Amino acid sequence: MKQHLLLFFVLFVFAARMFGGQEGVQPDKKHIFDIASGVSWSAIDIDQYSQFRRAKPGMHVKTFMNFGNSMKLSGEYTLHFMHDDNPSWKNIHSGNIDINAYMLGDITNSRLGFFAFTGLSLLKWRGNFTGLRDEKHDGVLRLRDEEFQYYKLMVNLGIGIERQYKRFSLFAEGKFRFAKELKVINVVINDVFYCFGVKVPVMLSTGKKSDKTQMNKGGKNRIPGDRYHWF
Repeated sequence: MKQHLLLFFVLFVFAARMFGGQEGVQPDKKHIFDIASGVSWSAIDIDQYSQFRRAKPGMHVKTFMNFGNSMKLSGEYTLHFMHDDNPSWKNIHSGNIDINAYMLGDITNSRLGFFAFTGLSLLKWRGNFTGLRDEKHDGVLRLRDEEFQYYKLMVNLGIGIERQYKRFSLFAEGKFRFAKELKVINVVINDVFYCFGVKVPVMLSTGKKSDKTQMNKGGKNRIPGDRYHWF
């Protein structure tokens, strides 16, 4: 786990410092707001689950407010599909509300971009106790089928990649969520989260046409050096 955390931190710094200062292809109009949606996989709360190695699927939605070409703020929500954690919990419902700040960077003459982000996440977790216990739980006396609910505040640290198209973008991102465990003084990784999805603009402001695009013989905009349109 320490090796994974170190690698993640190096990639975070690399994305923020190396690509943050580069200017890539700019659209003809500036996006003020964007919305995004995708599928997600999450450990949800490693401190709570006995089967924490199994990522739980869900749906992820978010909206962005853009500040220039290098920074944006987001409000996000992740709904984890109902699931069980044998042997102790069943009918688990959970979700995360996130607020993040993004640092953006594009590769010159490419529609491929990188981003790094950090922020806060609030987890809401609710499940029914089965009457069976395991070593992962707190030993508090509970009745069978009793409903248990809690909230947990966590810190996000993540990186991602985005490929721009004319009317939308595809993105992939991953992040760690950090929190303090109940029986541990130090802050530890509490969640590992991955998401793949689509982002589209919902409000545009008119701007001057970018001088980094040019017309090809067929009349379509193309990027200098982007001969094969791979990235």
